[in-house]
Amino acid sequence: MTDEESDTYEEPLQIPELFYEMGARMKKYSLWFWITLGVAVVFGGIALVASIIGGIVQEDWSLFLMIGALSLFGLVMSCIGLLSLIIYWQYMTSVKDIRDATSDPVFEKVYQYLLIGFILQFVGLSIVTFILNILIFIELENWALKMEKLLPTPEMKNISEGYKWMKIGTAVSICCGLAIFVMPVAYSKVGNAYMAEYNSSKFGGFGVTQPYPL
Repeated sequence: MTDEESDTYEEPLQIPELFYEMGARMKKYSLWFWITLGVAVVFGGIALVASIIGGIVQEDWSLFLMIGALSLFGLVMSCIGLLSLIIYWQYMTSVKDIRDATSDPVFEKVYQYLLIGFILQFVGLSIVTFILNILIFIELENWALKMEKLLPTPEMKNISEGYKWMKIGTAVSICCGLAIFVMPVAYSKVGNAYMAEYNSSKFGGFGVTQPYPL
């Protein structure tokens, strides 16, 4: 094989790079969540103001306020839902890559949960997806706690705490929609920690400075 032919093949990502990539995607999810929410609130607010003006003109406050509130809620949830599906797929791809690179049964189980949850999103069984997400974050929190014992760094502590808050936020959001705001905060915390661990003095802790723990 010539040098030119060999250059056409990309080197596979190493384990630390895969975790860094997953962290970057989690951080991106958090950022775009807030951007999407902000845009949706602005346009929903415009609809609400228009409803109030309509209520003044038509002298029927209750009807127009209800329409405005429903418009705001529908727009926000539609935008967040579409964004979540896109990022969900990207996150699932990262988990699959880590599973293939490490052969870790934890990530095999997490990937299966994610795949089932993604499919269920399209058949309206969101409550089952919530439950699967709780199981996912329990698995990942336990994994992070084990990694924290092997790599006692502030970054690993942030990762385990972030997964804990994802678990709590998902559980509470089943009963309270406001808890959805916990998720992007937790995603950002874990994403930043993965990226910081990659760049820290213990560079490559995920499988380079020591064997990846199974």
